[in-house]
Amino acid sequence: MHYKEQIYTLNDKIAVQTWLDGASEAIFDELKAKEALKLAQKINRQIDDGLIETPYKIPMTKALSLMPRKAL
Repeated sequence: MHYKEQIYTLNDKIAVQTWLDGASEAIFDELKAKEALKLAQKINRQIDDGLIETPYKIPMTKALSLMPRKAL
């Protein structure tokens, strides 16, 4: 994802699909990034269902809501 612009690309979708396994989920837990993973999975489903297209701009409010969780 292009973090500065909160843009989710087709490359991000493929990376999430490729990396998603038990070991990577443990890393997301350790990094306190589980909510970001859930968001990525939701975006992937919406892309698969044809509801959104890439590149997808993640709403600023959603992106900002994930940042404090990472900091805690």
